[in-house]
Amino acid sequence: GDIPCNEISKAKLQTYLNTRLTEKVSNNASKTLAPSSVKRELAFIRTILNKAVEADLITSNPTTGFKLNKLHTPSRKEFFEREELECFWGSFAGKDAAFKDFFQFLFYSGSRISEILALTWWGVDWKRNQVTIRLLKQRANERDKVFPLSAPAREILTRLFALTERKDGFVFTDAAGQPWKIDRAEKAFRRVLTVSGIQKHVTPHSLRHTFGSLLTSE
Repeated sequence: GDIPCNEISKAKLQTYLNTRLTEKVSNNASKTLAPSSVKRELAFIRTILNKAVEADLITSNPTTGFKLNKLHTPSRKEFFEREELECFWGSFAGKDAAFKDFFQFLFYSGSRISEILALTWWGVDWKRNQVTIRLLKQRANERDKVFPLSAPAREILTRLFALTERKDGFVFTDAAGQPWKIDRAEKAFRRVLTVSGIQKHVTPHSLRHTFGSLLTSE
C-alpha cells in the first residue's frame, strides 16, 4: 500500500486488520470477511516483512507475536474525529502546555503511555531514525520495544533535544528530571479534554486508535 515498511507498527497493523474484519463482502452486503481470510492476509504480510528484515530494510518484524484473536475492535466513541483532534491540540495551555508534545508524540508513534514515559535520549537513534524503549517494569520474556520515527514524531524529538540540558536522561520529565507519573499525564489529558469541550469517552489510549483510523481513511 502507501505505508513504507519501516513505518508499519503493531498499532497500525491492528487497526488495519480490525478494519478488514468489519469490511463487507463485495457480493453480499450483509456478510463481513471471514477471520480465516484475514488470517491468510496476515500470514502474507508477515512473509513480506520477513523479507524486508532479511534485506535490512527494517530491524524487526512487527508481526512477530501478533495474533489475530487478540485484536480489539474499538467502538466509534473511542476515536477522535479529525475536527475533534484539532480542537484537542488547540486546547493545551497554562500548566498543561508542556504535555502537548508528549501527547502528540504518543499519537504519532502509536505507542502506549507507559512506553513513552520510559523513553530516554540514549534510546533515540537519529541515524537509523528509530527509537528503543526499555520499559521501566518489564514482564518475563518482554523485550525492549523498537519502532521507526515518523516525520512528525522526529520533529517533536528534535525540538525537545535542542531545549533539554540533560542529553542522557528521560525525554519527558518533570522539573527534577524524573519521568512523569502515568496518573499525572492522564490527569492533564482529562483537563485538556474538558477545556476542549469534547463530549465523548476518549482516553490517551484513544490516540493510538485515532492515528490508525485516520491513516486508513486517507
